[in-house]
Amino acid sequence: MSFFQRNRNNEINCQNLIKFDGKNIQLYGIDVGGLQLGQFKYGTEVLQTAGHALMLLDAHQYQLCTLINSIEDKKIKDNYLIKIIDEKIKAQGIIQVIASLSLNPQSKDLQETLKNLILSNRQKVIDLEKDIGNSTIKQQKLLNSNNINGESIDIGNSSFEEKMKEMDSIVLSSDNVIIDSKSLQFYQSLLDNLKRSHETFLNQIIFRDQLMELLENDKRKEIQDILNKNYEYEKAFLELYDYLNKEEKKKFAFIREITETIKEYNQEIYNLLKDKDNKEFWKEIPRLKDLYMHVELWLSKYRALKDEKDVCLIYEVLKIKDPFLLELKTK
Repeated sequence: MSFFQRNRNNEINCQNLIKFDGKNIQLYGIDVGGLQLGQFKYGTEVLQTAGHALMLLDAHQYQLCTLINSIEDKKIKDNYLIKIIDEKIKAQGIIQVIASLSLNPQSKDLQETLKNLILSNRQKVIDLEKDIGNSTIKQQKLLNSNNINGESIDIGNSSFEEKMKEMDSIVLSSDNVIIDSKSLQFYQSLLDNLKRSHETFLNQIIFRDQLMELLENDKRKEIQDILNKNYEYEKAFLELYDYLNKEEKKKFAFIREITETIKEYNQEIYNLLKDKDNKEFWKEIPRLKDLYMHVELWLSKYRALKDEKDVCLIYEVLKIKDPFLLELKTK
């Protein structure tokens, strides 16, 4: 790959990789008009950000190039050459992906590659934007203002750093639907807490059954009389508490601690659902209201019984059927 062309005086001929008129860019040798934004899953945001990054990289390499011919010190000149090569490689990498996308705009791999290229050069380009300043950009505009023709990428009026903040909110879901970062954060947090609460509940069942097995093998009349009444677990353990032996009390205490863990997860779920900024999601999944009512009731029961030493289980009938979690995962 040849990065530099030289004139008769062995000076580097400085060239731009793009055409820029202050707002739009056009890539040399690429018909950007072939890139149909309607088929581009990230829409215009990523393409605009890529164009802005190209503009800054190209402006800086051109700026360095115009300076290099007047530098006599070989060490300084070599250092500038390395910087120019580095920025040309970065810019050409972005250009090549955009060129490929213009031929295959639906390619998920290419679209992901473009976004990753921008993200990998994020800080470099932000620093360039601060270092270059408006004077160089205006100079670049004058240099290329007469060269724009045909299709181009409109990079808009916001700064590159502002574009990156906007791009941070662009997230691709598993079914290739764009969702904003707020929605992703809400659903991911809700799903995580639901899964952890459920998994902890399942673990508690194991220890609950272990305690019940100990009690069933405990032949004391007081224990067996209570078991024979066929109480539900909450009521049975409440009635049995005063008769528990040392081993049974340890198991009881452990079950109680697990209830405390479940409470933490349920509290997180409740807080998420109660937040007024998240009420919009109730419209997307109406059964979130049922979930809210369930955890609200569970937490009310917990608060009423948490100081009772003979209570280790907090059960509240869940009125939401199993497919709810599947629906949430799908969302």
